[in-house]
Amino acid sequence: MKNDHNEQTKAQDLEHAVTSAPVLDAIKCGKVQMRPRWFFLLQTALAVMGAGFLLFGLISAASMVLFMVRHNGSAVVPGFGPYGWWSFLLMLPWGWIIGTVVALAFLEVVLRRSSCAYRQPVIYTLAGVFALAVVCTIIVDRMQIHEGLRDYSARRGYTSIDRFYRGMERNRPCCITQGTIVEQGGSTYVIAQEDGTVVRVQVGDWTRFPEGRNFATSNMVVLFGEQGDDGMITARGMRLWKQ
Repeated sequence: MKNDHNEQTKAQDLEHAVTSAPVLDAIKCGKVQMRPRWFFLLQTALAVMGAGFLLFGLISAASMVLFMVRHNGSAVVPGFGPYGWWSFLLMLPWGWIIGTVVALAFLEVVLRRSSCAYRQPVIYTLAGVFALAVVCTIIVDRMQIHEGLRDYSARRGYTSIDRFYRGMERNRPCCITQGTIVEQGGSTYVIAQEDGTVVRVQVGDWTRFPEGRNFATSNMVVLFGEQGDDGMITARGMRLWKQ
């Protein structure tokens, strides 16, 4: 047993000598340059900073998607049936979603180059980054940080930021209408939108009412439907608006 152990040790020493000799020769000839310790410390610091900025951008973009979907009324569209689901997919802010995916991919690449992650399978690293991003995005959304920034900028007079957020809220898909019922009769509703515009809405057997049709004057509603040449909106769905 002892002889076997000695022979195994000798074999390992011989293998180490064989593999390290070319490396040492390359260093002596100047083909390979030893980098100072500060280089690796700087590289690690830059990687950490880059990962932090990418994570911040990822969370910001993902939370902005939730903010836009919730405030432009498109979040209620899936409740109006299969056509609503298809329309919801078309209404999603795909520019922000693509930005989120790109930030996620870059963050995964940066983390893969770190010593703690490069030995792990790609799926594990990607799943970890995705889970962290989801948790942080939910926290940001629950804290209503975007709403707080919007209100703070409006109070302080930061018009550019306030205009940005107000534009996000007003940039609704063309077939989404929100407003207050000012008149109703039979199958027709008159709705005043936030900008003061008054529109007429036609409902019928084709219209879905997920929460029933118990509407009253002064109720805020959101509806989904196309506007005809005569200005009348044919509603495919209608419900109370709960922001």
